[in-house]
Amino acid sequence: MVLAAELMRRTERGAGGEYRIIWPKAESWILENLPILGWGLGGTGAQVAQALTLLGGKALISLEDRSAKQLSVIHPGHLDRRCIRIGTLR
Repeated sequence: MVLAAELMRRTERGAGGEYRIIWPKAESWILENLPILGWGLGGTGAQVAQALTLLGGKALISLEDRSAKQLSVIHPGHLDRRCIRIGTLR
């Protein structure tokens, strides 16, 4: 498998970072083969923003590329609709 070989190569070199692989059926494979225990926003910025708002702080993140499942985990009290462009979030 290409992914396994690349991960082994990176591990041996001590290389970190992201690795892009073009796999059009990845989402369907994951849904069919891996248990999904919950949904999240993902990404460090979104995680920090959510933590800050839970602690009473303010944070601003871009939501335009988030799916409905990802947006469903945002607590309604943490969403300031004044910052949302009309038509972006329903």
